[in-house]
Amino acid sequence: MQYYRNYGKKRRMGKILFVLLVLGIASFAFTYYRLTDTGDINQPPLQTEEKKPQTPQIQHHTPVIDQPSSPEQNETVIDTETKVIYETHYTLCGHKVTDPMDQKLVGLNQDSVKEVFSGWDVSFVDAQKVVLSQSQAELCPECTKYLFIGVKDNYIAIYHGVPGRGTVVKKQTEIPISALPTELQEKMKTGVPIESVEEGLMMLEGIEY
Repeated sequence: MQYYRNYGKKRRMGKILFVLLVLGIASFAFTYYRLTDTGDINQPPLQTEEKKPQTPQIQHHTPVIDQPSSPEQNETVIDTETKVIYETHYTLCGHKVTDPMDQKLVGLNQDSVKEVFSGWDVSFVDAQKVVLSQSQAELCPECTKYLFIGVKDNYIAIYHGVPGRGTVVKKQTEIPISALPTELQEKMKTGVPIESVEEGLMMLEGIEY
């Protein structure tokens, strides 16, 4: 009897399990159907757009080319208002002489002035001032006005210039300094001013040598 009871319980349990299994399968099928119908299952994963590396943008700048300036913009031209200074440095006496402006330079630029004064240093200070300078190994015009009697190589000579400032021999004599009295010799060595060459020659007349 006990055997049949147990057997009956097992059959009921088997039926219950079978029913639960059927219900589970049905529930799974229904859920699967709904999901596939809405497209949530077996859909391919969303494709993430692959970012392509951005090519750097090169900005093209049009080069700015300076236009050549016109002659009026980059040249200084001498006009009637320009102060032109002529400077001559006389190296023998050390004097610097400034001469007045030459009106013939009006309208010339720096290159043109350099062509005219090839032996001069041309300096355009600005539009109001131009300096032309040169050096000469001689006495300035003012110093050449002065004369004196002096000594050159132990002989009496007549000089242009001022003693001690640079001089130029005007006339060399054949009179030795030794032919003069001692006191006069000392005066001749320091220089005796005269007004002209003729005056100097008259002073030397009568000296025996």
